[in-house]
Order: sequence, then structure tokens, then C-alpha cells
Amino acid sequence: MVYISHFMIFKQRNSKVKFILNKFLYWLWYKDRYWHLVLWPLHVVSFTLISLRFFAYKVGVLKIKKVETKVIIIGNLTVGGTGKTPIVIELASKLIDAGMRVGIVSRGYKGVRLTDPIVLDGNTPVEVSGDEPYMLREILDIPVAVGRSRVDASNLLLEQYDIDVILSDDGLQHLPLSRDHEIIVSSANLGLTNKLLIPSGPYRSVVSDAYNKANIHFQKGGKTKGNRIGFSLKLNNLLRLLGGDAVSFDILSGGFHAVTAIGDPSSFYLSLDTFSELFFRHTFEDHHYFTTQELTFNDGLPIVMTHKDAVKCQHFTSLPIYYTDVKVEYDGSGEEMLNQYIDTIL
Repeated sequence: MVYISHFMIFKQRNSKVKFILNKFLYWLWYKDRYWHLVLWPLHVVSFTLISLRFFAYKVGVLKIKKVETKVIIIGNLTVGGTGKTPIVIELASKLIDAGMRVGIVSRGYKGVRLTDPIVLDGNTPVEVSGDEPYMLREILDIPVAVGRSRVDASNLLLEQYDIDVILSDDGLQHLPLSRDHEIIVSSANLGLTNKLLIPSGPYRSVVSDAYNKANIHFQKGGKTKGNRIGFSLKLNNLLRLLGGDAVSFDILSGGFHAVTAIGDPSSFYLSLDTFSELFFRHTFEDHHYFTTQELTFNDGLPIVMTHKDAVKCQHFTSLPIYYTDVKVEYDGSGEEMLNQYIDTIL
């Protein structure tokens, strides 16, 4: 734990630099019209390397490893902010309701571990698991394993639990793990990007390869059509950090602080616009670990954040912190399509 504490302090010292860099990249990917063309050679390099890696796994030069249960990959085409985690929760819940024993594997991004992989339990700190896996276990109460290798994490999960299907969270680019189904989650706002691969643009995969393999495609803000399910995320409840009990959104009418460290903070802020004419926005780098000082505003106003952010603040008991949860709302026949897809898995 001493090692973890020192490492977390080091990461905090570098967070401002990363935040500034992320702001620049966001402008370059989503707002800039011409300067990103300077980085075109880097896009070509990324395209070549990604394509060669994909081909190497396809022809067997690099080995794909199968685990002893069904595997569903759920991932993004781009860097963050597409609503992937709520879709993982939605899919897991529907599979559980259908009687399947579900487990989740994840990279555990920004988790600091002396042992890798690990299966989370009630004593696993969020600093070890990473914020998203911690939240998934808390909400779903199912087995969750984290590790750099999704194959190793899956096998460790299967050693400890009887599982019918594994959901690999954010596993689209993790090609060593064999998959029975593949799901893409994206945003309709991708039409505003420059279409290039990291670092020149926000894309993590060659789009044609990803689309050709996907069984189903969720698109936030999109329309349901073909194998694409359009969806949106709506605020469901406002919950007190201490105890998790739901409270009225009316407590926000006098103003509040909105704090977030997620991939698409603008969508979170937009969802809060109707509750007060005055609220203060505090944006941090995605997956940022907060300090008490960063959240101490000394004005008595409520502090509102997402569930993913709140799991990193459980010891800040002196602060008036609340968090929101969301529900998935489908466009058109989207939920019916999803239910039909679930039937193919059973």
C-alpha cells in the first residue's frame, strides 16, 4: 500500500500536464479544421501498424487464445465518451435476468497493482482495481477480474467461478482473446471528428475492420437501423455519497458544483443544465483520482458527480457529495433488437 500511495502522489503531480495535453488533443481531434493534417504521417504509421497486427492475428502468426466459456467483446472505436460503461451494465443485467452467470474482465485502467491479474472482492481498493471495474462490481454484484492480459484475467475468473459468459469491457483492441461476439459502442458525434488514428485523431481501430467484425453496434445519439441500435443516456437518480439513498434533484436549485473526470464531460454538464441557473463546472482528466483539497469549495453548495467519479471519493465523508446514475433509453425498436440479440447468446 505504501508503493501504491507514492505512485498515486506521482500521478497527481502529473495530472495538470496531462489535462492540458488532453485539452489540446480534444481541440485537434474535434475542433481543428487543418492543423491535424500536419500529423497525417503519424496516422499512416498507426494505420500500418494496426493493420499489420490485425493481419498477423488473422493468419495465425500471432496466436488467439480461447477460454472455456463464451466471450463477448464490448469496446469503443475512439477514445472514451461514448457511453460504453452503461451499455456493459445494460447487457450484463439482461443476461443475468435471462438466467446466465456473467463475469466481467477489464484492463483496470489506472489501477496500481503489485499482482496482476486479480479478481476483485469487497476489500479491493478502487486505486487497485481502477474506477470502472470497481463501479461495475458495485452495481452488478458479479465477479470482475482486472489485468493487463484479458486472457489471463478470464482464466483466473474461470478458476474461481462458474461462468456462462464473460464480458470483456473495452476489449475491442485486445486481439489475443478469442471472442464469440463483438459489440461496438460509438457516438453519433463522430461525424465531427477528423477521422484519423491516434495520435493524429481519436480513433483506436481501423473502422472498416471493426465494423466488419461487429455483431451489433450501439450508437449514442444515433438512430436504430440495420444492426445499429441508437440510444441516449438520461439521468435517473441523484444519490447521496454516504449511504447511497436517493434524494430530490430540488436540492440543486440553489446552485451546485459539478465535478467530473470522464471522457465526455460536456454530456454530463448538459444533463444538469435544467436543475439550476448557476452551477460551477470542474473538469479533470479522465479517470483522475481526486484529493480532498480539489473538492473543498467552502461555500456549502452540493457537489455532484457521476457514479464512476464517486467511487473514488468514498472516504471524503466531510464533503456534501452526491452522484447521479443514468438509464439507457433506446431509439425506436432498439430494445427489441437487443432482446433478440440476447436470445442468440443463450
